[in-house]
Amino acid sequence: MMLPFLIFLSLLQSSSSGTPGADTDGIKIKTRYDVTSSNYEQTIYLQRDRSRTELRDKTGAWLKGVVPVIVRCDLGLVIELNEKSHEYLVRPYPFLYSEAEAPFHHARTTPIYETDKPTLRIETTIKDTGEQKELFGRTARHIISTEQVIPLAGLPSTWPIETATVTEGWVIDLIPFTSCEQRTVAEVENHHYSFYYPDTPIQRIEYVKSGKEPIGLPVVRTTMTQYRRILPSGKVDEYRRLQEDRVIKIEETPLDRSLFEVPAGYIRVNAFKD
Repeated sequence: MMLPFLIFLSLLQSSSSGTPGADTDGIKIKTRYDVTSSNYEQTIYLQRDRSRTELRDKTGAWLKGVVPVIVRCDLGLVIELNEKSHEYLVRPYPFLYSEAEAPFHHARTTPIYETDKPTLRIETTIKDTGEQKELFGRTARHIISTEQVIPLAGLPSTWPIETATVTEGWVIDLIPFTSCEQRTVAEVENHHYSFYYPDTPIQRIEYVKSGKEPIGLPVVRTTMTQYRRILPSGKVDEYRRLQEDRVIKIEETPLDRSLFEVPAGYIRVNAFKD
């Protein structure tokens, strides 16, 4: 019964037509993220039907617990590579969480809510200011969005609430997704999610949205989030989180096909040990 696995592994390691390892046109995007207490860099290697995402800290080392992720639209797979242990994980893409995993993710295919009526309202306003400038040789639009999370009747008093988020940035007309990821993003925008926090019931949410989500790549973006949390003592704890994202390089360049394949000698596992 090893034949199906061998065929599967062969597809992962050499599924492109042409000479193995040959370069094909693509885009490399490097973005720096500065969060309140940390900073890191993300590099995306992108072709129409496949992508590879890497996250490293400011020294260039892999972020702890984060591994390279490959999306293969042509195979309908997402692949995670553990370069330390020479192991890899495979999931169908887009994938659905198992019943055991679902409670730990906001997205659920069949949500089980605590109440019939919404207990949270999320109001989002997106505005294109009309301002434009040139960035990376493309026209960038100035976008400002605000999001408020408003508690409604029936919400548990201990629920941690993200009260307000303001995002301001510049977006260029470059789609940083593969063909299948674009479809998934569109599906997510039309899907209603529930919120889940450990040891609390799942809440039904009412969405109110004004304005259209910009299509493109945010090359400069600042996000300020204000949080409000009720502590077990009853005291209200409020704090802020600032995140600044900036694209530092966009390079249209040939990409080696090996970037999107499982390296030889890697072993498929169901979960990484570290």
